[in-house]
Amino acid sequence: MNQPLGPGPHSLWAQVCQLDTESMHQIRIMYDSRFFPIEFRHYFADLIEMQQWDGINPDHPDQAENAQIMLQEWLKTIQHQIANIQPSDFLTRFKLIEIMNTIQNEYAARPLELVRRRKEVLANEKQVVARAHESSSVEARGPLQMEDETIRAILQDLYNCTQKTEECLREAQSAQEYFVIRYQEQLRYEHEVRRLSQEPEHQERCRQFMKEKEKYDQELNARAQNILLHQLVLEKKLMGWKQNQVLLFNGGQNDDTALKNIQEYCEKLAEILWSNRQQIKRCELQKTQLPISSPDASAQEPELPRFNAQLTAQLSSLVTSSFVIERQPPQVLKTQTRFGAQVRLLIGNKLSIHVNPPQVRAIIVSEAQAREILIAEDSAHHLEGNGILNTKMYESYATGEILNSVSTMEYNSTSGILSANFRNMSLRRIRRPDKKGSDTVTEEKFTILFLAEFHVGTKELVFYVRALSLPIVVIVHGNQETNASASILWDNAFSEPQRIPFAVPEAVEWHRLRDCLNMKWKAETCCSFDLSDRSLAYLGFKLFRGNPFNDKSIVTWAMFNKENLVNRTFTFWQWFDSTLKLMKDRKCNKHWQQQAIVGFISKPDCESILCQQLSGTFMLRFSDSELGALTFAFNQAGIVQHLKPQTTKDFLVKDLNGQCCDFNQFMYCYKQDGKTVPKSELFQLDSAFEKDAPTHDGYVPVQITVSMDDKLTSRSPGFGSPASPLQQGVITLETEEYFEYQWSQFRKENRDNMNHLWQDDDDRNTCCVLIDNEYHEDIQYFYSFCEEKFNYEESDETDYAQVANQALETYKKDNKREFCYLKFSKGEKEIGQVDVELFINIVPKTCENFKNLCTSEERSYKNSIIHRVVPNGWIQGGDIEAGKGDGGHSSYSEKFFADENFAVKHDIRGILGMANQGPHTNNSQFYMTLNSTPFMDKKYVAFGRVIRGSQTLNTIERAEAVNERPTEPITVTASGLL
Repeated sequence: MNQPLGPGPHSLWAQVCQLDTESMHQIRIMYDSRFFPIEFRHYFADLIEMQQWDGINPDHPDQAENAQIMLQEWLKTIQHQIANIQPSDFLTRFKLIEIMNTIQNEYAARPLELVRRRKEVLANEKQVVARAHESSSVEARGPLQMEDETIRAILQDLYNCTQKTEECLREAQSAQEYFVIRYQEQLRYEHEVRRLSQEPEHQERCRQFMKEKEKYDQELNARAQNILLHQLVLEKKLMGWKQNQVLLFNGGQNDDTALKNIQEYCEKLAEILWSNRQQIKRCELQKTQLPISSPDASAQEPELPRFNAQLTAQLSSLVTSSFVIERQPPQVLKTQTRFGAQVRLLIGNKLSIHVNPPQVRAIIVSEAQAREILIAEDSAHHLEGNGILNTKMYESYATGEILNSVSTMEYNSTSGILSANFRNMSLRRIRRPDKKGSDTVTEEKFTILFLAEFHVGTKELVFYVRALSLPIVVIVHGNQETNASASILWDNAFSEPQRIPFAVPEAVEWHRLRDCLNMKWKAETCCSFDLSDRSLAYLGFKLFRGNPFNDKSIVTWAMFNKENLVNRTFTFWQWFDSTLKLMKDRKCNKHWQQQAIVGFISKPDCESILCQQLSGTFMLRFSDSELGALTFAFNQAGIVQHLKPQTTKDFLVKDLNGQCCDFNQFMYCYKQDGKTVPKSELFQLDSAFEKDAPTHDGYVPVQITVSMDDKLTSRSPGFGSPASPLQQGVITLETEEYFEYQWSQFRKENRDNMNHLWQDDDDRNTCCVLIDNEYHEDIQYFYSFCEEKFNYEESDETDYAQVANQALETYKKDNKREFCYLKFSKGEKEIGQVDVELFINIVPKTCENFKNLCTSEERSYKNSIIHRVVPNGWIQGGDIEAGKGDGGHSSYSEKFFADENFAVKHDIRGILGMANQGPHTNNSQFYMTLNSTPFMDKKYVAFGRVIRGSQTLNTIERAEAVNERPTEPITVTASGLL
């Protein structure tokens, strides 16, 4: 029986983990580390809550055999988990062994008590959860919050144990003093000494006292081990905070509460370590004050000095590891420029270090010197205890001169923070090491080393501490900043924790760099949405120089920022960074936030999209021929024109908003989300500017306007899409073709304006005319209108059905899509066919799976059913195994296949996607949306859309159902390729 560590999503303990702090405190006091550890409850929540144990009654002795079975099953499960733990995860292994020993020792002889304890804690938990759910103060809590709560509880246990030991020591001291007084009284009588020394009474009492001492020794030893364990846990959390800090330059989010929580743990642990160390010293003192020795004393090893050394080493490790750089110096550092940093000691005032505030010194060292420091520390490990050198030895490594490099630590009693703030440092000069190969100065890395000397107690302990900053690239001119930021971005994103300074891989997989670029872009532009899949794909296209690539393709540092792009004089990063700086500009950033700028898209793709839009539609895209530039592309009567790229300098003369307003040829803006909106919704003229209005100095203000060459604007825009223009004299008739399903949706969306033309269910009319915002039934009205207004005579009898069919064939050819069909019956009656378009260029593997299931004879959709209908939501089918909705099998050899991507959005009715049981569990089950369902984005892979069969889909949606399952079977009678 292999239960996974941690609670299942539907367990009672999972609900407990979501409780607020007050409720969690009520839960915490139910547990005792001796009888039923809270860690055991957390790690084995599902095992403890199994219903098969509910039938055991702890009040019936005849149930002892069943209780023993439960106990053995629990111990067996714990042993199995211990065996499966990786050797590197020794902390978890240590804790599980401790839990197993606790359960076995306490309940092996009385298993019914374990049953009773289980019933009590579950009943109490249910009560607390029920009360919490009744109130409105429940806050969401996750695994990390639960881990924090557990650490707090364990530290509190250690603190309580320390307090109990303090009481025991006081009692032992009183008993010892009483014993010494009695002993001194008896020395008065010389003749009694010889007699008493031969009697076993006092020797037995001394032996008993030494046993008590041994008991305290064992408790201190166990506590020392437990403290060591949880100190390692804190170091792991501190390492997680540092790793998060590394990603701040790349756009990561800063967790302000994490360091506060870690300081809380460090302070508690420091207080416990210091108290235990003082107790051991008092124990040793009491031993020396005994007037006689125990008969067994010579055979005992000196345990207390060993414990004292162990606790001192742990205290040293805690102090040195809790000395952190809270605010890092800039990672791209220009000489002769003021900068700041802040270091912090996370034990606050617990060891009274703030009483004599220490000074912190900052020096800069090279990458090679940072490695030498680590080697020297490793050599000095056995000499200094914690391997930290003294301050003067570190200063010998300095490779540059920093002004204002010393700061005194200050304690803030309100916040409890002990820190040193460097506000006005400046790098005056730097000595660069010899260059390695083809490395440039922007690839050389340095680090700032912060040093301090802490005295604890009355100089009883002295700790030398140091902290290395994140890698720094030193520049002397602003034009080096871009290449320097590339070095830092690469290092922060792909370096490993606890590395040798500053080792970083020369090559990484594309998906890692892609995520890094997306994070950087999103953070720098302060936008709430990611770069689109199309944008990321285009970035990959540029990076791989037009060669095929996938998520696992390898990107080298040279491809990223050493080799120029094809036919360009700049690298990939220089192009990306310059575009990013353009979008950070306040006036451009506003339009990026509105998604008015499409951004990263190739010129051919831009033209392909605009050709399908209304005349006068324009698109804003990033230029790939100039650094930090925007290109205007627009549809002018079927011809796509591209304006000269506009750079930051151009936008200083006339901003983006003003330029878009000035171009009268621009009527509609194609947005990043694929929608086309009137230009006026996104770009408005500055109403504050009034022509000919004099200013306070008497001058009339001048406004700069931009325009295009008249040769490009001689053709007037037409009525609609330039897909099929039919020009007759001065009148231009342009048609726009729809798929049947799109036509149905178009009619539904415009029902209020079109009801006078035909009924909703009437499919005979497949054409309408829009004149002056009014719909008319057929093309003849348009000809009559033109004849009346312009004396126009129609001489060409166009077959618009043929035009539509030709447009469909052209669409298939240009877009390289594939089309499938599904025929449905309801009971014995055929209800129609649904034709779907598969986006094979976006999700090829998912489309191939669906196509195979439509065409295969062996594993096919034929005779499968629609098992779920959610009105206004979706219909679902494709369970080719049992038809119950809990089965299915992909067309591939494996039952499931992974999520390919989530590029296709669920923004309209008729989207075709794969149903799943969680991430990467796609099989044969599919769905078709009956409305916009954005909650499905990023959860389900959409791979196509319905193009014909709206009436069939409507019939299925209106089918009578019970619990969303049709009462009359709706079956797929046939399927295949169109």
